Amino acid sequence: MLSTVGKMIGKQLFLKPRKPFNELSRLVLGSIGLPIWLCLLVQPLPTCYTLTRTHTGSGSDPTASPPSSSGCSSGQYVAGQTITMTPHPSAGHHLDYWTGTNSSSSNILTMPSSARTVTAHYAPDQTCYELTRTHTGQGDDPTAVPTSSSGCAAGSYQTGESIQLEATPSSGWAMAGWQGTSDDSTTSTTNSLDMPSGDHSVIANYVNMQDYGQRPRAFQWRTISGTSLELALDDSGVVTSPFPIEFGEGSFTTVHVSGHGNVSFTGPFGTHFSNEQLPVSLIGTLVAPFWDDLDPQGSSSGQNVFWEVIGIHPRRELVIEWRNLPHTFCSAGDNTVTFQVVLFENSSEVLFNYLDVSSGCSGNQGQTATVGIQTSTTSAAQQSYNLSALDDEMSFIWTLAQGFRIFVGEEAGLEQEGNPAESRRE
Repeated sequence: MLSTVGKMIGKQLFLKPRKPFNELSRLVLGSIGLPIWLCLLVQPLPTCYTLTRTHTGSGSDPTASPPSSSGCSSGQYVAGQTITMTPHPSAGHHLDYWTGTNSSSSNILTMPSSARTVTAHYAPDQTCYELTRTHTGQGDDPTAVPTSSSGCAAGSYQTGESIQLEATPSSGWAMAGWQGTSDDSTTSTTNSLDMPSGDHSVIANYVNMQDYGQRPRAFQWRTISGTSLELALDDSGVVTSPFPIEFGEGSFTTVHVSGHGNVSFTGPFGTHFSNEQLPVSLIGTLVAPFWDDLDPQGSSSGQNVFWEVIGIHPRRELVIEWRNLPHTFCSAGDNTVTFQVVLFENSSEVLFNYLDVSSGCSGNQGQTATVGIQTSTTSAAQQSYNLSALDDEMSFIWTLAQGFRIFVGEEAGLEQEGNPAESRRE
């Protein structure tokens, strides 16, 4: 009888092997007689649900452990089975998140009482790049928010991270501009940056409130007859201003004028024909529209330095003009330069005017000259050094940092914030 049981109950039952039993324990079920112990061993097969494993991005499908529940085919599980998923991203990629598991950050799945799909989402690895924050002048390095990208060390960021910057100058100092930001021209203490693909540097430039910055201005040549200082080579002369000249932190009436294209308020500087970068330790103050080895042609010559006071009180101007001066190592004739410095009554501004700086020799357009303003032996604003940065019929004005603004299209009334000249400090 037992040999026919499997045929009679089909696939939904399973039996232990036949074995002897006591006749008293026999129980007749329906028209078929089965022993009680055999009936108790008949159990249903488990209900199995399919787990599908997929992925997005570069890599392969995740693997599952265990590969199935007991009694289920491979890839199938009973409800409540705990399954551990293992991702397999390609080289240079990482697991970004999961879908279908217990949570997007978990690789564990508790199998529900239905089919389930688990997907591993892969993303390219993000390289962290270092952001260096420094400053010039006196103040603090700019701060950055956030302090890093997620997953990067402090001070390091992923490409494209938006970073907010804030600079803090010391007392008596102001923002002169930025380098390496989204807006280097602003003089605001706040700025921003989208991190590039590579290590990067941001610099906050601070300027002393008694330093000067320059801005371009429409050509404003002063036409004067002037009084000649009758300077010779390596010579200097003195001009006494009829009004106090405000300069840096001081006020002066004595102006020492050098034949080498500069003036000083603190002493003669005529013998220093070899130009240097500013600031220099040789003199305290220096206004240098064209410091170069120029050669005034002596008395009774139209190739000398001339000065004149123009205008009326309280808006007079002291104009100093280097007129048709050759370079020491250039022949005369057309190889000369003509330029001016204009000093104002009741103003600390200084105007540089260039009528003709195309000398046709080595000093052409300032190629061997220093251009800038020095307020002390440790503080100066340098426009250029040994650089052809000047043009004929050019003007720009120097203003103390606390009032510094750049004007673009001044006659049209257009105005924007801007950078002062490059500041150098020892």
